[in-house]
Amino acid sequence: FATANFNSLKNYWAPQVEMTIESSKSNQLMSSELAQQTLINFYNQKGVINFEKTADRQLGNVTYITGKLIADKNKYNLTIMMQHSKKDLSIISLRIN
Repeated sequence: FATANFNSLKNYWAPQVEMTIESSKSNQLMSSELAQQTLINFYNQKGVINFEKTADRQLGNVTYITGKLIADKNKYNLTIMMQHSKKDLSIISLRIN
């Protein structure tokens, strides 16, 4: 998230992702392709330049990561939920506010 390397990130999206970004009041279930494009658009519109991880923890087969996206003028809270399977790790939920 800090380097905004979206090409490597696309391998981590689950087929369906629950996503909430500041302007939307509710969670939206979207495809991995739409989630990827939505995140790219957010980075571009807000001028995100860095990510600071504040915490992570694992509960069973789910990992929670929290941090701040640092933009030109603001900071945004980021919460990511990733699910572990035998073969991979997938982003199943992402919230920015």
